[in-house]
Amino acid sequence: MAVLLKRKATEELDNEILVALYDHRHLTLPQLCVLCGYDSEQRYRLRINRRLQVLMAQNCIRRKRLGLIGIVGNPVYVYYLTDLGVCKSVENLGIPFNRYGPNNKIIERNHFEAKELLISDRLLPHHYHTQNWIVEFIQTFRSLYGQNVLLGLDVSFKEPKRVASYLNLSGRITHRPDWIITVGQSNLTVNLEMDMGTMNQKKLTAKFLHYAEWLRDNPQEGTHAILFTSHTERNITRRRHIKNLAFEILGEYIRSGKLEVVEGSIDVTSGWLISNLSKLVDAEVRDLFSDSLRFYYDPNSTGTIGQYDYVEACEKLGYQIPRCDKVHFLSSSDQKGKHKVIFQLNAEPGSCQTEANCAELSTLAKTMSNADYDCFVYLVHRTPEKRMDDIPVLQSFDNVYSIDMQTLSQKGFKYAWKWSESKSAWKRVEVDLFE
Repeated sequence: MAVLLKRKATEELDNEILVALYDHRHLTLPQLCVLCGYDSEQRYRLRINRRLQVLMAQNCIRRKRLGLIGIVGNPVYVYYLTDLGVCKSVENLGIPFNRYGPNNKIIERNHFEAKELLISDRLLPHHYHTQNWIVEFIQTFRSLYGQNVLLGLDVSFKEPKRVASYLNLSGRITHRPDWIITVGQSNLTVNLEMDMGTMNQKKLTAKFLHYAEWLRDNPQEGTHAILFTSHTERNITRRRHIKNLAFEILGEYIRSGKLEVVEGSIDVTSGWLISNLSKLVDAEVRDLFSDSLRFYYDPNSTGTIGQYDYVEACEKLGYQIPRCDKVHFLSSSDQKGKHKVIFQLNAEPGSCQTEANCAELSTLAKTMSNADYDCFVYLVHRTPEKRMDDIPVLQSFDNVYSIDMQTLSQKGFKYAWKWSESKSAWKRVEVDLFE
């Protein structure tokens, strides 16, 4: 009985490996570990590696060295399916086999052949980094919420060529992102773009124009996002240029809330997706900024501070304001002092929607400031690292500050950060909200 159970477990693992390679085409050993439901620890690598050796001996898979990566130190190998491996994969997936006519010509296509799953050596590094993004996202999310929660959210990763093509009104394919991520529970569709720093300005502009064409000709249901992951995150000039193109070409859809564009490193873009999914898992998230502001400004609950969510703030002001998370009214105890209004915006690094809302809130705060009121916008970042990853491109304003929860817990509201255009960095400044 034990032998039978062991064989069954081994067969299931082999099937998972074959299906993962059919879905993702080329994968390394650590990537296979994660996609098969394991961690990439050494003990799991050894188990998966043993099954890979068996599958290669059965002529179901092959491997080759990945050029330009792993030259120094251990070489990096990717695994891919043979014709026999494809047959076993589609059988496991329940996909009907292709039907062939004379001269081995396909007369009914139901699945991809092995030769169609091959990726050229020139494009393999790009594919490798794209799969690394997926794997790192899965690992991070699992460490926070577990595998069952990820499955419950119905998160799926699809190659664009396996889903309905992105078409314009004339039926022409407008573009294909590098990968598509869908979240069934929230009707979210994510277009993952991996920027290796090789596309020139003309190609970048064409890519965004194709997205605009697709959005214009195909009214979209649900929420759509473009995660423009930069493999050259230290190139601030290029990163700002990408965000400027997004605002210039897709600004209409960004400001209307139909589209989100996030630019940044793997940590930034995957962090955005994890943050959105966490809202589905934890509906109630404690607002530490509001709690801290109330504790520091009105510790005795004397009523000198009013805190309102977005809907309540619109009702109090009598008109609709730009989207924010909360509005705080701080009444001055000194007759000669000014009252203060703080627009709180929980910041997502690299988010074009956050930046567009921040710019509109800053303009509103400037118009509301007068002899009796000082108005500010506070971008609330989770950590100092999140702020450093956030590179704004719109006009910088004097009334926009950034504060992170880590510094807030240590220093209170004594310090904040303002974006310095001359330094292209966030600079610490002293502030006094309680004067």
